[in-house]
Amino acid sequence: TMGSGAKYSPYIIRTGKGMVSHLKVTYEDGDVYDGQWSEDGKRNGVGKLVFANKTSYIGDFKDGFFDGNGVLTQADGAKYEGDFQVGKYHGYGIYSACNGMKYEGQFQDGRVCGYGLVTFSDGTHGRPRNEGRFEDNKCVERCKTTDTVRKSRQSASNAKAISQQLLT
Repeated sequence: TMGSGAKYSPYIIRTGKGMVSHLKVTYEDGDVYDGQWSEDGKRNGVGKLVFANKTSYIGDFKDGFFDGNGVLTQADGAKYEGDFQVGKYHGYGIYSACNGMKYEGQFQDGRVCGYGLVTFSDGTHGRPRNEGRFEDNKCVERCKTTDTVRKSRQSASNAKAISQQLLT
């Protein structure tokens, strides 16, 4: 929600379904949100939030939180593209570390949890292959995860599409 010192510039977008409240808000701490709002003053719908430290999120919001599909890019270049729930990675997605390593798979409550595949910066998956069921960032059961990786790539693709719409 907007603090008392926040600066904002409102405008209304007319859509076929009615009107959507859209504001660009610069918060006292330097964070900037440009996107849709709920009637009760929470980020809700599609928007872009850039934190003062240059971390950014572009995607769906619900009740003020990242929720739905989105792309979170850290200031160091690490990136998560995929599903969010109540502000955390949750569902299917792809996490790409700044060192080139990536995990394609399931996340729960902001953590690697479920089925997935790790790919290192050289394109290998490690020995033994880091594919299977993960708990606490460790592969605890090795198995093929073709369907999970496909769903993760689709979720990341959906998140990128939302991101591209906002950037154009």
